[in-house]
Amino acid sequence: MVAAGMAQESRKFKPHVTLARFSNMPVTEVGPYLAAHGSFRAEPVPVQSVFLLESVLGRAGSTYHREL
Repeated sequence: MVAAGMAQESRKFKPHVTLARFSNMPVTEVGPYLAAHGSFRAEPVPVQSVFLLESVLGRAGSTYHREL
């Protein structure tokens, strides 16, 4: 992104994958949405560890809770 002219982030990069984030979507629409948009594929990537975080949105920003 820096090569494209954007300023470099000052935060340390923490690679992650967001599995889902829905805002104001009725539960009955989640299944059809995933069926229509859930076919993303990528090449394998070496992984050293995996854990699940829940993000809770608040006024001061997100807080993260480790689940696994």
